[in-house]
Amino acid sequence: MDTAKNWFWALTRREQILLGIAAGLLLFIIVVFGIVRPLWVGSFAAERSYQDSAYKAAQLDARYAILQSAPQRAPAPAGNLVQILATDAGQRGITLDSNSASGADGALVAIEGVNPNSFLQWSLALEAQGIILTQLSMRPLSPTPSIAGNVSNSVHNVSVRAVFSRAANN
Repeated sequence: MDTAKNWFWALTRREQILLGIAAGLLLFIIVVFGIVRPLWVGSFAAERSYQDSAYKAAQLDARYAILQSAPQRAPAPAGNLVQILATDAGQRGITLDSNSASGADGALVAIEGVNPNSFLQWSLALEAQGIILTQLSMRPLSPTPSIAGNVSNSVHNVSVRAVFSRAANN
């Protein structure tokens, strides 16, 4: 320690001042970039993390409130499910090509050439009555050649295979 002290006092006054300024700048840089800036950035990161967590918690609360306020599904109507589906489809103008029992309390429905929007509206109406769609296969109909030899694809009609069952009472 004495050798460093002797070396410093052996310098000229100008060199001592310049060396003091350099040491002060070095100390300032170490303090700012080694201590203050990491703490500053860390506080912003913590605040951002807290804001994200609060936002996600609010989203979950809102979703929970929506689920709690959702109307309960109506109990499924009594009777043969195959007959109920046939009657309801007939009232809506949907022709069932096949309608057979599937499992203990289900029905397998096949429809060729139905508008997909009509079918989906019908299935939503059935769900409101307590009959749910458990399986669905929907395929566009094959392209059909016209008299002129052109091939046109019927994008409005689809082939549907669906399984309906009664909803469990809540």
